Amino acid sequence: MGTMASRDGTNTTGWGQHVQNWLWAAPARHSSRQITEVLERIEWLIEIGVDRHPYGLNDVLVRRFARRLAARSPSVSAQIKEPARTAGLGGFLRYCLLTATDQLILMVQRRMAELWRQRPIV
Repeated sequence: MGTMASRDGTNTTGWGQHVQNWLWAAPARHSSRQITEVLERIEWLIEIGVDRHPYGLNDVLVRRFARRLAARSPSVSAQIKEPARTAGLGGFLRYCLLTATDQLILMVQRRMAELWRQRPIV
């Protein structure tokens, strides 16, 4: 997936959507296309090393950082000073990885159950 800088300097996905919004968006269904999109998020987060970075924060703090960053617009998030910006972004990315893997497991389970119900009875 990857990101690219737009004219105003913000990071966007290939579809012109802010990475922050793309990562936070919840999947609508458990279709094959939605499963692929969640898998792309996970792969991108692993590609940038979110899974290898030890944050040393407990789950409550990671969730709080993630929700605070998700509640702000990307332009406001860019104005936050260091080190709060790095800690908030790290918590947000970690939480996105954890929730995306949970979503993927649930979506695959639901998709498998749906396919099992639709199988022809012989």
